[in-house]
Amino acid sequence: MFRHLAGASGLALILAGGAVAQDHDHDDVALYRVFVGDHEKGQVTAFDLSEPDHRWTFPTTGQVKLFPVAGGAVVAAVQSDVDTVLFIRSGISFHDHGDHHDIEVGDPAAIDASLTGPRPFHLVDHDDKVVLNYDQGGYAEIADSAKVTEPYSMDGHWNAPRIAMAGDEIVVTDPNAGRVRRIATGDLSERGTVPVEGKPYNIAVTGGSGVTH
Repeated sequence: MFRHLAGASGLALILAGGAVAQDHDHDDVALYRVFVGDHEKGQVTAFDLSEPDHRWTFPTTGQVKLFPVAGGAVVAAVQSDVDTVLFIRSGISFHDHGDHHDIEVGDPAAIDASLTGPRPFHLVDHDDKVVLNYDQGGYAEIADSAKVTEPYSMDGHWNAPRIAMAGDEIVVTDPNAGRVRRIATGDLSERGTVPVEGKPYNIAVTGGSGVTH
């Protein structure tokens, strides 16, 4: 059973809007922001791939599955074991102008609104709508005018690496080493690592290339 959220409330309201525009000259910018969920502690760590020491931490109640939504402007933190979905504004959003995309960059920030229901599990893209499935509720909630992507499969053992794409790099979590590894897509060589406290596990990346004004 599908349950539509009414009007501009609920998930649709959470996904509305993006980062606050910054006053810049016209410049080409490429920025990728990585979000990593810890396997043991309830927290999400975010950092910029180009400046990994610049980072933010967001507390969660339990383990999370991370999904970029609304074109990467928001990251959804699905906490199946505690029946909650939290949202983090990524701080990066894009505006299509045909021949180029404008990029707006700000700090990531937790969104006060959340969704609750009996074991939320998957976010999927269905006919240009966000669909949130509740495993034990027998229904899914739908919001218009947003899309969701799933950067990797959640199948397998917890200590298997999780991956996401960041431009010409693959970022891979290494829970046992407490690091995120940066792999070149061209020759699969390791470009470096980013230490992340705890056991980094689930991962999501937002960002891309655009023009600032």
